[in-house]
Amino acid sequence: MAYRMRKRNIDPGLVKNEDLADCSIWARFLFACLPMIADREGRLEDRPRRIEAEVFPYDGQDANALLGELAAAGFITRYEANGGEYIQIEAFSKHQHPHRNEAESTIPPYQGLSKDIPRTYQGHTKDIPRLPDPDPDPDQDPDQELCPSEMDPVVANGKSVSTSEPEKHPTAADLLRAWNEMATVCSCPAVRNMGDKRKTALCARRKDPWWRENWRAALDTIPADKWCQGVNSQGWVASIDYFLRPESVARILERLDKAASSDEAVFDSPGEGHGFTGDTGKGIT
Repeated sequence: MAYRMRKRNIDPGLVKNEDLADCSIWARFLFACLPMIADREGRLEDRPRRIEAEVFPYDGQDANALLGELAAAGFITRYEANGGEYIQIEAFSKHQHPHRNEAESTIPPYQGLSKDIPRTYQGHTKDIPRLPDPDPDPDQDPDQELCPSEMDPVVANGKSVSTSEPEKHPTAADLLRAWNEMATVCSCPAVRNMGDKRKTALCARRKDPWWRENWRAALDTIPADKWCQGVNSQGWVASIDYFLRPESVARILERLDKAASSDEAVFDSPGEGHGFTGDTGKGIT
């Protein structure tokens, strides 16, 4: 199936998006162009060489690497469905208003299974049942304490008292404390406070039972994850803001799966002190 170029909008906010600014200039250019080759639902076939021909006919860019960069930053999702490989542009419907006569999408929607990665623990394939929700506290709405206006004060030493079960219902104080403990043994920046934006993101993540079951395992994996520690094309190091993005926990664990099933050196052996010693040169966010 050939791509059909369509007229789309470019939101003025795109040029000042701080998260997108962390991507390379060519990844940002690709992100601005992707809606033109996507259908009315923001979906397109994941065919990097064809995308190169459409978006970079004279520039010789590696579309596969750039798509990976955008996926890691949470702007697109690369996935498999019905034997095909596809891309979903996140928040497409928020910024684009396709013509009413534009054809309906023929691409199956994203169902939660990322491209090329066996996910035996996520529970999104027909042969693997979804993990059950954790037992809630019968006397308390598990998300109630996460409203930014009602959140307990959070400070860098993480001494705020948590009333939740930290492993499955982490409050901002629980996550801040766990993140800063992890950051002492790797290059990730420590966190001074959570702030309303981070609290709101945590509130959204906690509504997903799979995230609640797996966030701690992903966080404990970060010190040994070379990609999170800056061994990537941009020299980028994972921050708590990256960790709170919708797909980050899944992607961290997917890299762990990939490392376990191949000889690729994606992870250091944790060992004593998670394999990191000396000055990390990190800052505080």
